[in-house]
Amino acid sequence: MLFTIFVFLVVLGILVLVHEFGHFAAAKLIGVRVEKFSLGFWPKLFGVKWGETEYMVSLIPWGGYVKIAGQEEPEGDEPQPYELCSRPKRQRLLVYCAGPVMNLVLALLLFPVVYMMGVTVPAHWDQPALIGYVEQGSPAFNAGIKPGDVIVEVAGEPTENWERARRLIAMHPGETISVEVERSGRRRSFSLKTRQEGRFGVGAIGVAPPVPPIVSGLRPGFPAAKAGLLQGDTVVSINGEKIGDWMAIRDAVRGSGGRPLLFEVKRGGRLVRFEVLPRYEPRLGSYVIGITMPPYPEVVRKYPLPNAILAGLSEAWQTTAQTITLLGRLVAGRASVRSLGGPIMIAVVSKRAALAGIPKLVELIAFLGIQLFILNLLPIPILDGGHVLFLAIEAAIKRPLSPQFKEVTSRIWFVIIIAFMVMVSFNDILRLVE
Repeated sequence: MLFTIFVFLVVLGILVLVHEFGHFAAAKLIGVRVEKFSLGFWPKLFGVKWGETEYMVSLIPWGGYVKIAGQEEPEGDEPQPYELCSRPKRQRLLVYCAGPVMNLVLALLLFPVVYMMGVTVPAHWDQPALIGYVEQGSPAFNAGIKPGDVIVEVAGEPTENWERARRLIAMHPGETISVEVERSGRRRSFSLKTRQEGRFGVGAIGVAPPVPPIVSGLRPGFPAAKAGLLQGDTVVSINGEKIGDWMAIRDAVRGSGGRPLLFEVKRGGRLVRFEVLPRYEPRLGSYVIGITMPPYPEVVRKYPLPNAILAGLSEAWQTTAQTITLLGRLVAGRASVRSLGGPIMIAVVSKRAALAGIPKLVELIAFLGIQLFILNLLPIPILDGGHVLFLAIEAAIKRPLSPQFKEVTSRIWFVIIIAFMVMVSFNDILRLVE
């Protein structure tokens, strides 16, 4: 728990520090006074005054802020030259946008670093999207997609490999999309409705790359071990049905209803038969026999600097496009709020990334940097995008908005944002106990 909190604070601290430094630097650049620079929110723990600015650390670690002189226009009094409200709209716009832009700059710098350091990914991500398994009753199964098909296009976008195919499918949860496959040298097009799946409610159609039906591991005391199966056995058939993929073993066990299954396995060049009686596992809500799937082979992606820059920019672009697409679907009611994560999930993911190695942690910081860039520019009062919205309204009506209007609007949206954070945090908790 302490390690999770520590990593979370490091990740958040970097993102907040970069964001607030953007506001700070932009204000200093145009000669506006910065009164406070805080990592975290009230109450203040400790700080130091340096020049006109107090630099401090506050108790609540979920964010931070800079207090810029004259950020809100005073009533009646003439603004001072060192106050932000005395500056032209273009300069105020620069200060408001500088924070989110710095998060984007951070991501654009870090993604190439990740590819230079090397990231571990499933080996099949770089391979054509050859389907080894189609789940019975899934959208792909019902549409007529079969093992051996190669996905070449999703929602009108070409899919040169598994990574691209999965990304595109994930971006369309609960939507009807076209999926084009290559089968026996000919292309076939299918229309199907994706389902929402997993902790984040992403789109899925029920297909997977080929996984050989090899017993990778056995749990002591479970039916497979008791029946005599051994690690390294290759399952050839179950109840006479040929098994060509590991996931077909899972389906046979789950659909057994607790009845005995006749396994035929290949062991050392000979065929051996075993009767295995699945047992019900209440925690999983399904029948199991206690064998584990072989892990997907992994490769390390490592690029020289020029290629790393191109790969990093491509990753940043795809992440930005996917985030904007998801937000659009949320607003339109075509995506579930389950696809959103809050502080708790960020903390959990940060811990996993840290345990996976420095490249994964750097990649996570870059990913979150893009999320903050986009989210902070949303036209919502209390966010940077809200200040931009107020500036746009004032430019349109050719007069300042009243401080009372800004304050009331910001307070209303503050309550909405807090309620929203509570909701996504509740989602986080549900994911952790699922």
